[in-house]
Amino acid sequence: MFSDYPFLFLADVIIPQTLVCVIADCGNISMPTHGDVTCTGTTYGETCHLTCHAGYERINRDNFTCQAHGDKATWSGEPECVPVSCGSPPEFPNTALQCASGHTYGNTCGVTCADGYEGTNLQSVTCHSTGNWSLQAGALQPVVGEPDLFCQKKDCGNFSTPAHGSLTCSGARYQDSCRLTCEPGYKVAGESGHLLHSLYNFRCTTSGQWNIKPSCVPSDYCQLGLHDCHPEHGVCSLTGHQAFSCRCRVGTVGDGRHCERTSCPPFPVAEPKNGFFTCSIPGSSAVSTMEYEVVCELHCNHGYDRLIYAEYSCGQDGNWTIPVDINGPGTSPCLAVQCPTLYSPTNGRMSCNHGYSFRYPENCTFICNHGYHLSAGSTSRTCQADRTWSGSAARCMGNEWRQVFATVKGTGQKAVDAWRAGAGASVLHDKSPLVEQWGSLGIKLVKVVLETYGEEDLEMIFNGENTDKYSWFSQSRLLSSPWSDIHTEPKNFFSLAGEVGRKRTFFINRSYNGCPLDFGWLVLAEAGTVCTWELAPPDQQPYILFSRKTTYVNWNNGPNVGEADRMVIYIKKGCPDGYVYYQPNQLCYKAFNQRSNYTSAVATCSSDGGTLAMPRDAGINAFLINLKNAVDDTAKFWFGMTDRVTEGRWVWADGVALSLGHFNRWSPGQPNNAFGNENCAHYWTERGDMWNDLSCSDPTPKFICQVAS
Repeated sequence: MFSDYPFLFLADVIIPQTLVCVIADCGNISMPTHGDVTCTGTTYGETCHLTCHAGYERINRDNFTCQAHGDKATWSGEPECVPVSCGSPPEFPNTALQCASGHTYGNTCGVTCADGYEGTNLQSVTCHSTGNWSLQAGALQPVVGEPDLFCQKKDCGNFSTPAHGSLTCSGARYQDSCRLTCEPGYKVAGESGHLLHSLYNFRCTTSGQWNIKPSCVPSDYCQLGLHDCHPEHGVCSLTGHQAFSCRCRVGTVGDGRHCERTSCPPFPVAEPKNGFFTCSIPGSSAVSTMEYEVVCELHCNHGYDRLIYAEYSCGQDGNWTIPVDINGPGTSPCLAVQCPTLYSPTNGRMSCNHGYSFRYPENCTFICNHGYHLSAGSTSRTCQADRTWSGSAARCMGNEWRQVFATVKGTGQKAVDAWRAGAGASVLHDKSPLVEQWGSLGIKLVKVVLETYGEEDLEMIFNGENTDKYSWFSQSRLLSSPWSDIHTEPKNFFSLAGEVGRKRTFFINRSYNGCPLDFGWLVLAEAGTVCTWELAPPDQQPYILFSRKTTYVNWNNGPNVGEADRMVIYIKKGCPDGYVYYQPNQLCYKAFNQRSNYTSAVATCSSDGGTLAMPRDAGINAFLINLKNAVDDTAKFWFGMTDRVTEGRWVWADGVALSLGHFNRWSPGQPNNAFGNENCAHYWTERGDMWNDLSCSDPTPKFICQVAS
């Protein structure tokens, strides 16, 4: 049917056949900034609703309708959103909130403080989306608080209390003030010293600074002692602020501002040897020049005793009193203090540089006799100013014993650790390098000595043959000790390493039965922490304990338990191969069955660590004759003595001269230097093994060497 009417639905076209009315259309409504519009449609009668964003509000209406006016359709209004208004910002004392951009949503007002005030950490307010002022731009923080929310009084800071005064302050901020009270003799002043009224108020100003810094200045010089009248010679009178005058006492002179004693000439007595004078006025701290009432007293230097008491004084007439002439002939007012008498060590001798008076600062040296060496103590000792000797007592021991180890208290290092330490390791005890050569030394015996104050407490001897530096310390190798039961009683320890966990070393112990019932013979308590009997402060470790009895002891039995200062270990080596030991001088000798001149013989002996033999006494001489004759009873034998340096002055191989009156066995008429070059000594077999001089280059004699054992 519609095909018969092709133009029926064309708008605004009048079809003769039919007329049609079309609904009016307003088109899309305008979209406001900061808002949203929702519509039911855009044709006549349809409506739209306006919703503004947070912080914004509509001006008049929120609903709009599509209306027709004649042949034109329009909306009933334009949707529009404007910022909400927060009104004027709140007011606070001494604070101005300045809003340059207005009072609507998103605007910020800055803070300006009045004179004398400064801003807090809050320096702006913001118009919030709710129409309220906020302290922050995000979430609403209402602007409420104390009057000083934005502006507070400036802080001038606290005064430091002035010397000689005290402050009373209302505070330290703008408009606060302080009042200064000074001690007697002082007045209130500014920092420059300018005097102020005693009731002056020091104020905190608008700049945040105090107007003046307070101080107390001395005023009454007499009361404060700031005068030069002298406390003993004059009287001070106040004449004004920082002004005074002096009235001098009888016997002194002055100029109104100062009083002084009458002067004496320079002190007329020279200081004696090892002495000096001190001069002072009795009862007075003032000592400088020689003046009336000064007393000079004789003293002796440290280390000297005063034999004469001498006191010299300056009299009222300005002259010195001289009670005694300490510098007269034969007068010695100061005598060196005396130390206890020293004695030569056994098997040694002593030499002192001041005639054996044993007075400060005499020095004495100690030398061991031939065949002995210094095993303990000091090679020299000095008499000290405190009447004691430096160092420790010297001890001479036969050369067959060599010290290889000695404990030292308070080093912080365990003695057993020092003993274990290899070559080059840090050792804080007295350890010889020989310990690390133990297996190659050919050791025969080992001796352990405990000492207190340099004196021996006990001695133990061990068999050292075929041992290392640990295995010698065992019961099976113990040859002698002071304890009769050491081989018969049971033991739980006989070991150099001892009980490792408790640091009980060089430990010879019988049994444990709780600390009160522990029994033994010897222990080095290196760090005792378990039983009271082994406790000792660090400066006393290793704590060396031993039985004073001839049997084992309860370690808790004080009277029977000894405490040694140190433990010393010695070794004794045998003679080198082919050498024979001679007990009286503890040396080793060998007769060589080879011919040589004297110089080559010396070199051979030196390569063995020794010298040509020296028959210093009849016993050694007889021993050497028997020794050589066992090798060859017809040959000549060199021994160690020559006069090659000075003809006729025979000197042993160690440099000691053969003095007149000393032992010798020269053949009658010898030495005679028959050929002008006979400078070396030998045994002359044809003359009954007497001594003879011979050319040192003669290659026919054989020779005898000596070395230390």
